[in-house]
Amino acid sequence: MGRDKATLELPNGLTMLESARESLRALCDSVVTVGNRIRCDLKDANVGVGPLRGLLAALEHATSLGLESVLFRPVDVPLVRSNDVRELSEAQPEARVLWARSGDHEAP
Repeated sequence: MGRDKATLELPNGLTMLESARESLRALCDSVVTVGNRIRCDLKDANVGVGPLRGLLAALEHATSLGLESVLFRPVDVPLVRSNDVRELSEAQPEARVLWARSGDHEAP
């Protein structure tokens, strides 16, 4: 591809990053982006390690603020809407971890 997926423009005119942030604003008190490239609130210090280190950075940030919960949403899944996430969380309100499944593919 040759460029950061977060900067790709979607048919609605938003970039993938902007779309991801917008889908979370309706559900979350604050939205924080983690990465090692453009316009990220938290830097992923371990470039090349993959998304796991970014998840850890977000959890450390949430813990430092005393937050009760964290919602992760990858930037490169543009069809996830805030209603999808709301329905998932309302279906299992007591669950500590939720993830989506589509056929044989699971996405925590």
